[in-house]
Amino acid sequence: MDVCILGKGINGHIAFNEPHEYLIPEFHIAELSKESMQHNMANQMELKPSYGLTMGMKNILQSKKILMLIAGKGKQKSIEKFLFISKSFYTTSRLLSLAA
Repeated sequence: MDVCILGKGINGHIAFNEPHEYLIPEFHIAELSKESMQHNMANQMELKPSYGLTMGMKNILQSKKILMLIAGKGKQKSIEKFLFISKSFYTTSRLLSLAA
């Protein structure tokens, strides 16, 4: 893939790769967290999704270019964790920052 454009959630998820004990490397159906299901976009839906189709971290990291968009209320802590968290703590955000 040439370009991967990602979104980052309040709880730190990237492209619906929710914080979890392990990461799924390939495309998969992800169960959405309570925080993700309370997003403004989901709140406006008549039927709220409980799952989302997403790329795995392996797919994302194989991209030639990665663009991550972080916008919206309440994401300051998520941004700080992305920028400043210890490199020994592996989250989806940390994996992206190590690939940069």
